[in-house]
Amino acid sequence: MNIGFDAKRAFNNKTGLGYYSRWVMNSLSEYYPENNYYAYTPRINPEVMVNGEQNITVRMPRSWFHRTFHQFWRTLALPSYLKNDNIEVYHGLSNELPSSIGMSSKIRKIVTIHDLIFLRYPAYYNFMDRKIYLKKVKHACDTADVIIAISEYTANDLVNILGIPRSKIQVVYQNCPDVYKQVFSENAIQQVKQKYFIKNPYLLCVSTIEPRKNQELLVKAFDQIEDKDLSLVIVGKDESYYALQLKEYLHKRKLEERVKIVSYVQVDDLPKLYQGATGFVFPSKIEGLGLPVLEALHSKVPVLTTAGTSMQEIAQNAALYYEKDNLHDLQKQLHTLVYDSTVRSTLIHNAAQQVALFDSQKLCQQMINIYTN
Repeated sequence: MNIGFDAKRAFNNKTGLGYYSRWVMNSLSEYYPENNYYAYTPRINPEVMVNGEQNITVRMPRSWFHRTFHQFWRTLALPSYLKNDNIEVYHGLSNELPSSIGMSSKIRKIVTIHDLIFLRYPAYYNFMDRKIYLKKVKHACDTADVIIAISEYTANDLVNILGIPRSKIQVVYQNCPDVYKQVFSENAIQQVKQKYFIKNPYLLCVSTIEPRKNQELLVKAFDQIEDKDLSLVIVGKDESYYALQLKEYLHKRKLEERVKIVSYVQVDDLPKLYQGATGFVFPSKIEGLGLPVLEALHSKVPVLTTAGTSMQEIAQNAALYYEKDNLHDLQKQLHTLVYDSTVRSTLIHNAAQQVALFDSQKLCQQMINIYTN
């Protein structure tokens, strides 16, 4: 089978949608090498690596005009590339399908929708961005033969907010890199902690620092923990105005010694930071999936996250939950996460069973079944 991917994010985004796109292409290439995979991207960021096998062929604009004005390439020229490559199934991996793909009636079209956060929390997006996102998502959903949602949570939003027929939607989860399954030595973990100047036992939070990720609420809850030898390490970009406000709060409360913000961690170091943590806390208000929670489950570290979200769907009985935006409840659950040894052991035991649902080979089989059908 000849399968094409809208791979713009795979070759240009380091996290989030880019990671998902790379995971799909690389995993399918590994487990189903008998197919021919074509990745269509208008440009390549040299800092982003796609570690595919030999059967992933990259297609880019050939002319100067299309390389310079790549939107025209995706809009007008792409169908001819797909025809020349005899593409049978074309998969938009990141919430959109190029408008030109609608002209390729013989090609089956699939789109992955990650979330509708811009509609659930419009205050976090400016007016024009919301309009553009909505136009792209609606076009993709109307054009696609099948919509893949990365969680039941997202599938329900597609039905309830956009009115998409449930019969058109298939839920296929994603997995995290195998490195999170690897068990690291105490010495390796200690070296990484020293590298990032982490001295005390610590809780870990991995997430871009922005309002919907709710790190400020986490810091306020952590401030109430009496054990002053326990630290909170927040890994995430700290360039936003919200991050500046968070730092000002830390300064005001004299928490700078106990709460450490690490704006950049090397990819190979992050799994070791997970495994060295006393617990992992992900207080986000909403996610399409909540991949850091899955990374923590694989890392065998106790997890606390937000109730009533996709994270609860992903972790089920392998995590503690707090009521969204409820500071008192978050304080209570933090205390349990840190000090209740029985609960901690139970969460780690349950996590070993829960992550089996996210086996990459099984997920790829679901994807291939959709392509084949």
